[in-house]
Amino acid sequence: MSTKEELQLWIDGAKAYKQGDLETALLHFEPITSLSKVAFNVGMIYTRFNDHASADMLYSSALASDPFLAVAFLQKAYAYFMLEDYSRAERCYNKLFELLRENDYIDYAQLGLKYRLYRCEVHFNKAMCAFMSADNARGVQGIAAAQKCARSADHQAIIASAARGGINDITLFTVPYEAIFEVPECKVKNLDQRSFMKDAKVVITTDENESFAGFTGAAILNPALSDSTLDYPKGDDGKPAVALTILRRPTLASVSTAIPQSPTDRSPLSA
Repeated sequence: MSTKEELQLWIDGAKAYKQGDLETALLHFEPITSLSKVAFNVGMIYTRFNDHASADMLYSSALASDPFLAVAFLQKAYAYFMLEDYSRAERCYNKLFELLRENDYIDYAQLGLKYRLYRCEVHFNKAMCAFMSADNARGVQGIAAAQKCARSADHQAIIASAARGGINDITLFTVPYEAIFEVPECKVKNLDQRSFMKDAKVVITTDENESFAGFTGAAILNPALSDSTLDYPKGDDGKPAVALTILRRPTLASVSTAIPQSPTDRSPLSA
């Protein structure tokens, strides 16, 4: 398959996804899951199907192609959390800290994903794993660490609420369902004029003023920079869709009652 054909499948799959046609999106995406960002997108679809074991496989595939794709570790940790494997989820969060290095967040807009992965969210999610493992002391420490590096008012409110109210329910920060990797606009415009190298990987580079990731990588930005120029997915209330609230066990599985079930013949685990 040519690179042009791969890009067209990616474009068509993203269009179907945004229209809510997940089955058609899968049909377009599945032949090109060798591309790390497309594998991530398929993982997002299985997450929406509430098929977390299959989602984990796709996020692992994305990371096999691109080990620096930190956002895949975030979603992989969520899959483990929903499977109640909290120790593996914590290991994913530890890997995220390695990839964040000393930065407060990673911005994926340059890679086609309208999402920012914040350090405070990783601290918070890791604390939730500790609470679910009955390690309350470590959970409290994690909440405190999240409070120290929270920058936005939304983050501060969510974390402060957890600090005040305890863990009657569990809130995890995840990539919003609306956000997937799309083909960068420059590639869409030039689709008929040129060909592109195989799926670009994120590579870490050092600059005197800031750290960033690759020529098409996610810019790791200074927290002082403004968010105002980026149009990120919004929730029904018009605010950025950054958090998903999950009921504690034994009702944990009820979180996705409105999410369609994964057809068995579509799941990679059924092969």
